[in-house]
Amino acid sequence: MAEENKKKEENKANGEQTESPQKGSRVQFIAILAGIIVLNVALAFVLVKFTMPKPESPSSEAHADTVSTAGARPTISLGTVTSEEPIVAIVNIAETDGQRFLKIGVVLEFDPKNKELMEHLELLRPKFKNVLIDQLSQMTLMELNEPNTKEKIRKEYLRRLNTMLPKKVGQVKDVLLDEFIIQ
Repeated sequence: MAEENKKKEENKANGEQTESPQKGSRVQFIAILAGIIVLNVALAFVLVKFTMPKPESPSSEAHADTVSTAGARPTISLGTVTSEEPIVAIVNIAETDGQRFLKIGVVLEFDPKNKELMEHLELLRPKFKNVLIDQLSQMTLMELNEPNTKEKIRKEYLRRLNTMLPKKVGQVKDVLLDEFIIQ
């Protein structure tokens, strides 16, 4: 035993280091593992970079049958546009003592070629909002939860709007719901 300790001291003095075979293999294992991880990260980056779909340029969008007018945005090739800003109304639901409310936003769809109709729609906007509030504030929570309620609201509101517009100006083609939240 004394001889082994002497040999160790001599090796230390000579600059030789004694390592156990396990310690060297651990270092080698960690180095191999780190190399594999780096290789996997690089491979993943390359695969993601080259397989990611390229974004479409704005010039490749279809613009058939759409007209851009001030205050209106084009819709999908129907020959109609919708109002840029939705008409938003927040009303207390009937028979809830102000505990529940409905928030709704509607967008009007109309013929973009009819400039006079566009002007009337903008002028009558506050009146349209008032009609929407009147229509919705009379509805109960039970009525709002019935099937096809949204469709009924849209059709009734469309009917009311078109009766307010002069016949010579034209009519709104459709009413689209932008928001419908019951709280």
